[in-house]
Amino acid sequence: MQPDISYQPNLESHLSRVERLKPERPLDPSLPAGFPKQLTGGLVWEGAEFKDEKQWTMTFSESQLREIDAGLRYFQGTMFL
Repeated sequence: MQPDISYQPNLESHLSRVERLKPERPLDPSLPAGFPKQLTGGLVWEGAEFKDEKQWTMTFSESQLREIDAGLRYFQGTMFL
């Protein structure tokens, strides 16, 4: 069965897929060996700490966008070599 995943997110489809796959993929709430039970430190944040969208978004210049596009096109061209 092919997954019903499209480019645009669809909550209804996602929830249906989650329910359908539950018997095949039971959730394992345990953490991997050595993984901390709680993450702490300067890189840990809560959503409430970010008041302004500019704190978590990045704006690229036209030059940067061209560079990203060129890199993507190069990568896409090497996928089936």
